[in-house]
Amino acid sequence: GAKFLYEAGNALLGDEPGVGKTIQTLAVIEARGLDVQRVLVFVPAVLKVQWAEEIKKFLGPVDTVVIEGTPTERVALWESSHKYYIANYEQLLRDVDHMRMRVWDYIVADEATKISNPSGKQAKLIKTLKARYRLALTGTPISNKPEDLWNVMDFIQPGCLGSYAAFIQRYTFSDASIGLFTYKHMDELGYKVRRYMVRRLKEQVLTELPPKIITDVPFQLSDRERILYNQIREEILFEIEHSDISKMNDPITIQNTVVKILRLRQLVDSLELIGDSKDSTKLEVLQQI
Repeated sequence: GAKFLYEAGNALLGDEPGVGKTIQTLAVIEARGLDVQRVLVFVPAVLKVQWAEEIKKFLGPVDTVVIEGTPTERVALWESSHKYYIANYEQLLRDVDHMRMRVWDYIVADEATKISNPSGKQAKLIKTLKARYRLALTGTPISNKPEDLWNVMDFIQPGCLGSYAAFIQRYTFSDASIGLFTYKHMDELGYKVRRYMVRRLKEQVLTELPPKIITDVPFQLSDRERILYNQIREEILFEIEHSDISKMNDPITIQNTVVKILRLRQLVDSLELIGDSKDSTKLEVLQQI
């Protein structure tokens, strides 16, 4: 994966979650040695600290800064000298002028579906930043529809899929008179994308590891959890006993039953998922482990 990213220069790493997109990204950046002095990494806000910890875990004491704080504090951080700058996408709306102060050696867009909407402000602003190399990381390159791919690809390699209007015209087909919307030339699109994207599933790259070990840990629900569990369970059984399941044509009835079964699963995890109480025998057992 790192070899592909290194040779492609600008690339999309679309490996399945859990394969190791972070370490591959750091590997290709570090492989360029002194040729890389400044790296800007965009991540969802909740992953900023995790990214800093991953850098420390894999690279040791590399100069890294997480951009956060008041506007004055963030300005000081942007103007200070570091190798890795970690920011969340929302900061594009507030700090983009400071991001434009330098030409970055690498810009990395983690969870790149955040910039898949070509009309989104963040998606537009990130493409105005200057960088020698651009990398996008996402376990779901196409999360909903092929159009999701265009802006991510246009970020890493501007113009590689043409304009958005040309992309829609080439790869989609619609006929409002008969309510038809579909896609075309998907093989061609796949061929174009393969030049810039690599994607592997877990079973393709983790065959050298032993099987996952799953251990069942039985525990007893608290009295309060058990009472609520039985109440919901009795409601489900009452509905089943007073209905002919084979003749339950009303989808609302079926949906309500499925939702109640989901409530049972949530209750076993934590009462917080179904109410205000934060009691959870399961979490107490987890803490003991």
